[in-house]
Amino acid sequence: MKRLIILLALLLPLAALSAAPVPIMQTLFTDVTGTVPGAEMLTHKAELFRQRTGIAPYILVVPAMNEASLLRDGKRMLAHATANQTELKGSVLIVVTTKKPQVLLVGSYQAAQPLPDHILRLMVENQTLAYFHRGLMFQRVNTALDVLEAALTNQPTPPLRWYPPPEQDGPDSIAGNSFGFLAWACAWIAFMMLFNYTSRFRYAMKFTLAMAIGNIGWQALCLWLANRAVSVANISLGWALLIGAATFFAVWLWTRKRHAQGE
Repeated sequence: MKRLIILLALLLPLAALSAAPVPIMQTLFTDVTGTVPGAEMLTHKAELFRQRTGIAPYILVVPAMNEASLLRDGKRMLAHATANQTELKGSVLIVVTTKKPQVLLVGSYQAAQPLPDHILRLMVENQTLAYFHRGLMFQRVNTALDVLEAALTNQPTPPLRWYPPPEQDGPDSIAGNSFGFLAWACAWIAFMMLFNYTSRFRYAMKFTLAMAIGNIGWQALCLWLANRAVSVANISLGWALLIGAATFFAVWLWTRKRHAQGE
């Protein structure tokens, strides 16, 4: 029982690490949760934002965020998305979460406004907090764009405006990390049944390679579900290596008693 608890504790970080990376954003608005109605209306509003400010806003709605990973992968996504748009003054990735009242801003927009990045982010979060608690995601995204545009153009914060949500058609995509922990737990059990114990190190390395390669396949699956396309540049090898390292130590501890008996 004690070993099982240790194993579960080591597997918990894998659930967080198995979250889908930043998807390939073909339009200015991407919702991987399928819970925000009015995608076309929000895309059009983002296009007007780009025309008025010269800054392209890429809006990404996710269940939760790994801020460090989004900061890294978000900049790479923006560079890829705006590679042929030399007329732009900058670009910004606006990450909005559905489980927490968090908003993350990533991009090259700082030079266009005098406010520090953390202040601008706090402004957007405060203006959209009430809508998060009411479950008004369409209103929340629209308000975030209004507040951000006013700040980037050195205008006062706009008055509150009501955006009636269109009819919601229901989820049209699958969140990348919805079944992350369950998938890794099932994979662990399958590998235990498949791999034969030879030596402690070889047994751990078998699990390490299998879980790392499996994570790369999982990322590719999440990208395909979100975009119906897979790009090697959007697959994070760092996540796969971290999962492989965590798996190695988990197996090393799991086989400690068997190793002692073998001696």
